[in-house]
Amino acid sequence: MAWSKEDLEREFICPKCRHHGGLVQEVQLGRSVARMLPLPPSRYWAVVCGLCGYTEFYRLSILEKAGEETGQAAAKLAEKTE
Repeated sequence: MAWSKEDLEREFICPKCRHHGGLVQEVQLGRSVARMLPLPPSRYWAVVCGLCGYTEFYRLSILEKAGEETGQAAAKLAEKTE
């Protein structure tokens, strides 16, 4: 199962203030922004703490891959228990 925006909004715990929940927005970083931030140009989800504004970036290609691997592992586990 891949992460959804709703999952991240609900499950996010801010490492700075420990607030539960955040706002998720999709952002695309171009080359000019990548020069300022140590992130490769790509699509990301920015998760912003609803209390203090702390922001984390999650690369969508990695979240999608992790979701696929989790789904495959869950399917294998279900096969073994049947």
